[in-house]
Amino acid sequence: MLANVTAAAVLGAVAEFDVFGRDAFLKKYGFGRSSSYFLVVEDRRYDSKAICGAVFQGDSLSILVDDTFTPLLSEAKSRPPLRI
Repeated sequence: MLANVTAAAVLGAVAEFDVFGRDAFLKKYGFGRSSSYFLVVEDRRYDSKAICGAVFQGDSLSILVDDTFTPLLSEAKSRPPLRI
């Protein structure tokens, strides 16, 4: 599932986040604010599930709900933060 996420797609979603702003971006893709997990790009924090969800939706996959990524979080806890 996450193997389909490319750096270019993530950076595209980050650019869209920057253009729309956090609240509008989260509303557009149906996600809430992240409380624990963030993607950090050039010292800016982005809601990780919303960015990933935007990548999948932009790839014409089915609409995702906020809980889709929750099972993946336990695996992510043991990894260092992703910095781009």
